[in-house]
Amino acid sequence: MWFRDVSLLGFKRGRVRMGVPNEFFREWIALHYVESLARKSKDILGTPVTFDIVIDAELAEAHRKRVEASRLREALAESESTPSRPSFANFIVRPENEFAYQTMKRLVTDRCHAGGERVLSESFNPLVLVGPSGAGKSHLLKGAAEELAATGRVVSLTAEELTRQFTASLRAKRGLGFRARLESADVLVVDEVHRLKGKSATQRELLTLIRILQDRGSQVLLAARHHPREIHDMSATLQSILLSGMLVKMDLPSVSSVLEFFRSRHPKTRKVASSRLVRRLARGCRGHVEELERRLQRVRALSALLGAEPTVEFAEQHARDIEGDEGQGADVEDGVVDAIVSRFGVTKTDVLSKRKLRSLGLPRGMIAWILRERRGLTYKEIGRVLGGRSHTSVHVMLKKHRDLIEGDPELRKIAETVPCPPRRS
Repeated sequence: MWFRDVSLLGFKRGRVRMGVPNEFFREWIALHYVESLARKSKDILGTPVTFDIVIDAELAEAHRKRVEASRLREALAESESTPSRPSFANFIVRPENEFAYQTMKRLVTDRCHAGGERVLSESFNPLVLVGPSGAGKSHLLKGAAEELAATGRVVSLTAEELTRQFTASLRAKRGLGFRARLESADVLVVDEVHRLKGKSATQRELLTLIRILQDRGSQVLLAARHHPREIHDMSATLQSILLSGMLVKMDLPSVSSVLEFFRSRHPKTRKVASSRLVRRLARGCRGHVEELERRLQRVRALSALLGAEPTVEFAEQHARDIEGDEGQGADVEDGVVDAIVSRFGVTKTDVLSKRKLRSLGLPRGMIAWILRERRGLTYKEIGRVLGGRSHTSVHVMLKKHRDLIEGDPELRKIAETVPCPPRRS
């Protein structure tokens, strides 16, 4: 083992010159092997032999690369361990989600005991979970779908999957077959309904499906990041039917809740990361267990590449690389909009609408300025955030409000204190 990374650099006048990759190798071989090597060499050659052990640059580089590659493979294997399957059994009930959990549990229990027949009032159908990303909506939906599978046929999909399958069926001229497959379900589960904004055809199809399923006594379970009234470009009719049932709000978990969620999903975490490190990484995750998982994976991979131990000190030293906002862009921009509408006392629906009210001009301009100057978005990207406005509209908006925002100390202070990290290039 120890001589696999050792090379013979030369032999002259009874002196053997050996190359090793680092100081540890040199000390270990000198302490444990040199005396034995000298004795055996003298027995073979008949004369004393001296061993000079030096650090060889080429061996050092090759050894470093091999060790780092091994550490990286181990880190990625450990950090990509498959978390437990979402279910009611492993859903951690906390004050932020207790009402949603109890409501879903009651609905599932009643349907299971009734053999799949509707026994709850119509106020539970559809049941809509509303809350930010990371609140546990998808976990509850998957847990309910698993339990309800015993009562009949369950169809579970995301809004994007619904749109993709519906569009494909229209292109293949199989729209009726697509609807027949879904309307025959005993339970329909649709996650991320907020992603249907602006997709009018899919919205009409979902509206029709909900009505058919309600008439059949089938249960509809939905989840969205925003309240139906705040989902821009969603038809008023679909908003109304979503609000006609039971709407339950969920909040992001606290740091202690995030840690509990994380440990339940990764029971072997203590073997690869200290509790102190996990708690440090959980700060600033805004209640997102998935973000904590991403951060831990970055720490493990980066520490392996740099040949360092994954400690709290290491995480703080490389915070910019570890706490990046990849995948969180939409959340950051939604947060800017939410902060400004709250500050100016207007609604998100109005700000993102096409309404031309004087009271909406400055809030829109503030959002555009923050996203342009602090986030670094293009005019086109800002237009999408502001409800689908054109490049020209955003340009005019900024030109009109820039001097006012930058010249007014109070407005400038608001614009500069809204949480909005710059987008990483």
